[in-house]
Amino acid sequence: MRSTSAYINKNQFALKVVLPSVLTIVLFLVFNFGFIIPYFELSQMNAKKQMIREIVFSSICITDELSGQVSEGSLTLQEAQAEAARIIGSMRYGVDNKDYLWITDLGPVMIRHPYRSELNGIDLSDFTDAQGKKMFVEFVEKSRSTGEAYVDYMWQWMDDSTRIVPKISFVMEYKPWGWLIGTGVYLEDIRHEIAGMKRLFIIASLVIFLLMTVLLTIIIRRNLRVEKQRSLAEQHLKESRERYRTLVEASADGTLLFLDGRFIYGNQKMKELLKGREPGTISSDLAEILHPGSSAIISQIRNFQRDNRNQILLEATLLLEGDKGVDVLMTISKVTFSDKEGFIYVFKDLIRPAEMANESLLARMSPLIGESSSIGIFSASLQGGGRITAFSPALPGILGFENPEELKHVSLLSLMENLSERKELISYILRHRKLDGYQIALRKPNGMRVVLNLFAAMVPDEMTGGEQLMGIFTDVGIKVETIDHERNLKSLLPPAENGTPEAGPSHPAAARMALYPEVRSLLARGTNSTLINNLVTNRSEQITQSLAQRILSELGPPPTRFALLTLGSEARREQTLLSDQDNALIYDDEAATDPSAVSYFLRFGKRMNELLSDAGYELCKGDVMAGNPRWNQPLSGWKKIFAAWINEPVPQHIVDFSVFHDFRTIYGDHSLTELLQEAVREMLRKTPAFFGHMALANLNYKLPVNVFGRMQADVAEDQAATINIKNASRVLVNLVRLYAVKYQTGETNTLLRIQKLHECGVFPYPLYNDLSVACEMLMNLQFRQQVHAFENRLEPNHNLNLSMLSTIELNTLKNLFALLNTFQNRLKHDFGVNT
Repeated sequence: MRSTSAYINKNQFALKVVLPSVLTIVLFLVFNFGFIIPYFELSQMNAKKQMIREIVFSSICITDELSGQVSEGSLTLQEAQAEAARIIGSMRYGVDNKDYLWITDLGPVMIRHPYRSELNGIDLSDFTDAQGKKMFVEFVEKSRSTGEAYVDYMWQWMDDSTRIVPKISFVMEYKPWGWLIGTGVYLEDIRHEIAGMKRLFIIASLVIFLLMTVLLTIIIRRNLRVEKQRSLAEQHLKESRERYRTLVEASADGTLLFLDGRFIYGNQKMKELLKGREPGTISSDLAEILHPGSSAIISQIRNFQRDNRNQILLEATLLLEGDKGVDVLMTISKVTFSDKEGFIYVFKDLIRPAEMANESLLARMSPLIGESSSIGIFSASLQGGGRITAFSPALPGILGFENPEELKHVSLLSLMENLSERKELISYILRHRKLDGYQIALRKPNGMRVVLNLFAAMVPDEMTGGEQLMGIFTDVGIKVETIDHERNLKSLLPPAENGTPEAGPSHPAAARMALYPEVRSLLARGTNSTLINNLVTNRSEQITQSLAQRILSELGPPPTRFALLTLGSEARREQTLLSDQDNALIYDDEAATDPSAVSYFLRFGKRMNELLSDAGYELCKGDVMAGNPRWNQPLSGWKKIFAAWINEPVPQHIVDFSVFHDFRTIYGDHSLTELLQEAVREMLRKTPAFFGHMALANLNYKLPVNVFGRMQADVAEDQAATINIKNASRVLVNLVRLYAVKYQTGETNTLLRIQKLHECGVFPYPLYNDLSVACEMLMNLQFRQQVHAFENRLEPNHNLNLSMLSTIELNTLKNLFALLNTFQNRLKHDFGVNT
C-alpha cells in the first residue's frame, strides 16, 4: 500500500514540477525569439534612424548659418552654396570614418557625392539601384509633404563599388536653396548583431535545459524517499495530537494550537470562553478575538512569528461574546510537529478584573497623594506601546475620557502627538528607569489637547515577573501652544549634548548658526525636508536682498536695470546648512559699452560676495560668483556663453551648463532673467543633439555602490564607515534636470520637476513616487548629518556616518541607490546613448 502511495506521488510530482519546468523553457525560447530579438532589432533600427536624422539636421544647421551670411552680405549665394557643399561633402562618421552625406536638388540632380564623383552634376531621374528602384526620385517625392523622409534601397558598401547591400537613408529638404541633404545606414550591421545574439541565446537555452534535466532527475529520486517518510510522519502526528489533546483538556488555562498558520485545536476551557464563536475561524495573530484597540499587540504577535524568539509573554484584552472585554496574560510558544512549524497559545487569569489591579495600585499610592482630582495614577505594560493596565478614578477625567472603561484599551504613547518625542521619551525611560516632571502634550478623545506633568518609574510586575511603568499625571493647566518642544526634548538629552554649539573655527558664524536650532527642532518633529529647505532658502534670500539694498546705498543707483541671479541649490530652493555661494549678475545691453557701468556691476558683485561671506555663506571654491567678471555679463554676453556651451558640448561645457541652467532672480529686474531663460530654451529646441551629450555625462556620475550592488562606504583609519550623501543627491538632481530641460517643464525645484514630468506623461506613477521619496530621504539625511556635526562640534561636511542609521534606513538607502542606478541606465534608451 505504501509503495503504491509513493508511486502515485512520484507521478504527481512529475506532472506538477517536470511539465511546468519544460513549459517554462519553451516559453523562455518563444519569448526570446518571438519578442526579445525582434524588439532588439527594432530598437537598433530606430536608434540608427535617429542617429542619421541628427547628423543630417547638423548639416542643415551649417547650411542655414551660411545662408544667414548671404543675407548679411558677407557671402554671395554661389560662394555660400559652394562652401556648404564642400563642408558637408567632407563630413565623415561611423566605422573607419567611411559613412558620408550627399546633396541633390529637387530635379533630382546630384550636387555633391563624396564617393561617386561621376554622379556630380548628373540628372538622376532615371538612376536605379540593383532592384530597379529610382531612389533619388523617391527621395524627392516622399519629402515633398513633410520636408524629410526615410527610403530603403540597394547601394554600394561604403567606398567598395563591387559590393551592393541593403541601405536605408534619411533626407531633409533645405527649402531656401531647394536642396536635399541625406545620409544612410547599412542594414548589414544590424543583421550581424542580431545573428550574434541568436547564437548566444541558443547556447544559453541549451545549457539551461541540460541543467534543469539533471536537477529534475535528482529531485524525483529524492521525492520517492520523502513520500514514504511523510506517510509515516502523518501517522506519528495523528498519535501526537491525540496525546496532546488528552493533556490540555485537563488544563485550567485556555489553550489554542496552530500549525502552518492553520487552527488545529482548542481545549474545552477555550471553547467555553469563546461562546458563540467557532475556534476554526480564528487566525494565528488572534485579530478576530482581540479588542479593537489591540493593533500594537497584534503587531507584536506577527513580529514574534517571524523572528528567532521561542516564547513571548503579552498582556491583552480578549473580546468575548457580547463585546465584553477580559484582560489576560498570554504566553505564546513556538512548536514543531512532524516538520511543521506552529504556535501554542496559553491564556492565564481569564477572570481577573481590572478593578483588582486598580485597588492594589490605589492601596499603595493613595497615602502619598490623598484624594486630589488633579492627580491621576496609572500603571502601564511595556508591551503594546505602554498599554494602561490600571488607574486611579481621577485619571480618566484628566485625560478627557468620559467612560473609564475606554481607558483600559488605550496605550500611553498613542495619546502623544509628536512622533520624535515618543522615541526620545521611551529611550530616556529605558535608560534612566525614571522620569521626573516631564511636560508632555496629549490629545484628548474630543480632539482637544492638554499639557501634563509626568512622573514615572520602572517597577517589578508581580503578575508577569517582568517590569511595568508606574506613574503620576498632574494637570499643570498650560495651553499646548506655549510648550517649547525643542527645549522639552533637550531636557531628555545627556548633559554633554545640552546647549547650542559655540561658534568657532569648525562652525560658520552668524546666519548659519542662527538656523541650526530651528532646523534641529524641525527634524526632531519629523518635518518634511521640503519645508526645511524652504526655511533655509528663504533665510538666505532675505539676507541677500537686505545686503543688496545696503550695497546700493553704498554705490549709488545702478546705471541700468540688472538682476542678481542665484544658482544651484538655492535656485532650486534646496539649500542646506552647508550650501556655499553660487551667484551671477546680468545687466542690460545698453551698459555693455560703458566702462563705468561695467565697473559698477563688478563692484556690486564683489561687495555682495564679501558681505555674504561675513554672514556665514562661504565663498564658492570654483569662483562661481557675481564678483568674477566671467559671471558678471550683459544679456548679450550671457546668450553667447550659453550658445557656446550648447553648440560645443565638450565635458567642461556640460558641467558649466548644469551649474548655470538652474538660475532665478534673487534681487533686481526679473524681465532680464526671463529673456535669458527664453533664449536658452530656444537654443535647446534648435539643438536636440545636446541632450545626448548631457545624458552621456550623467552616466559618468558614480553612485556609492560596487559591481555587486552593495553599498560602498569610505573607511578612514580609526573612523566609522561613511558615504558622501551630497554626491548621491547630486546624481538624482542631475538626472531629473536632464529630463526637465528636454521637456521644458519650467520648474527649477527637483520635486516639482518630478511632479511635472509625471503630469506630462514622461514619468509613470511608480517612478514618480519612488523618485519623490528618494529626493525627500536624501535631503533629510543631509540635514541630519549637518545637525549631528553641529551638536558634536565636528567639522560640518557631507560625509554621512552609516552608524547613525537604523537597519531599516540602511536597507532603504541601498534600495534607493538601486533605484537611481536603474534610473541612470534608463538614459541609454530615452536619449539613444551608447556606452
